[in-house]
Amino acid sequence: MDLADRLERELWRCARGGIPEEWQGSQRLAACSSAEELVARVRRIGVESDVLVDDLLAVSDLPEVATLVLAVAAAPLARARCGRDRDRCDLLLTEFALAVSEARVDRPMSVRHRLSLLLDRSWDRVRRARPHGFAPVDPDELDRTGVVADPFAGVLDRDVLDSVRARLERDADAGIALVRAWNSALELYDREGRSEAERDRWKYVRRLLRRLDVDDSAA
Repeated sequence: MDLADRLERELWRCARGGIPEEWQGSQRLAACSSAEELVARVRRIGVESDVLVDDLLAVSDLPEVATLVLAVAAAPLARARCGRDRDRCDLLLTEFALAVSEARVDRPMSVRHRLSLLLDRSWDRVRRARPHGFAPVDPDELDRTGVVADPFAGVLDRDVLDSVRARLERDADAGIALVRAWNSALELYDREGRSEAERDRWKYVRRLLRRLDVDDSAA
């Protein structure tokens, strides 16, 4: 089961089949009888979809659920874009969630086909992303390398990420906190020159995922 399936299950769990009461102030969102109907309407790219995307970006209560609605609606497009590359699809949906967060701050969006636009922005980032792995070492730098205490302190290795992926795939009750941590880890894992806020966020995500990994192994 991939990340798209996990996000869909999390949406059904959070929404419990209906539209959150906190969104009843939006006439268009409240007109949907269920979260499933809302997702279906957002997926039908057109004028109504654009209006619903705007309303979902504008909600002040439960914005994380609104992001889930948009991500689930975009999942078929993401899968079609990535083909059989499940890792790339996971990364695309992660970037999509970030694009939604940015659009929520930068509103309004004046173009048509808003859902497709958000996915296109995310796809551009995925295509520009450098491959995962260790950066090459300049031999000239080796002579200047000093001894440091605990050189692996703060490292969240790929084994931990893989074990968390395995847990997401087999645990039907994996909560949104775990999904958020996984998405943040994918976002920050290979980022160079992190800001102070990103470093603090990375430390928190690393601790959370390592604790989840240990707890799951002991279960």
